Amino acid sequence: MVNMFRTIEGVNIVLSNKKYAATFAVIAIAAFIAYSILLESSSLNLSAQKIAFGLDTYALIASTALGLMLSLSIVLNIFAFSRSNIRYVDKASIGAVITSIAPLTLCCSTIIPSILALAGIGASTVISTTGIIEGPLAEYEPLLIGISLVLLALSVYTTSTKIAKTGECCVIKK
Repeated sequence: MVNMFRTIEGVNIVLSNKKYAATFAVIAIAAFIAYSILLESSSLNLSAQKIAFGLDTYALIASTALGLMLSLSIVLNIFAFSRSNIRYVDKASIGAVITSIAPLTLCCSTIIPSILALAGIGASTVISTTGIIEGPLAEYEPLLIGISLVLLALSVYTTSTKIAKTGECCVIKK
């Protein structure tokens, strides 16, 4: 219970600074838009058009949750990294970013076929291999999004707790 209060305290320390609060807002909006666009072509068939008209609440919830948690995690890690006595980047943040973006960008897009073609693989192999790679990403996409939300929550928890323990008084690196 004490750590929960430290988590909230750490978030308050960071977001009470106008520069970090503005950065959080900008990243949150950009992340929400990016996730909405990425979910448009995902296996979940959550389209940005449906979000705009309020027809798909799951897409709205997923885009909002991922956008807010990702931006909070990024801002907390930037704050922590800018302090001289907190020199680490949370590994959960890196994992969360990868698991939240990779399935949405790699599934049902031209990225994998393009990479295979650039590697010099023939067209018939590209066509047959793309489905083998994209299929599992599409099938497990909801699970990967859930895992990324858990990793983002873990990242926010650990980073904000460390910020609260060290306090706001830390010297900023030059």
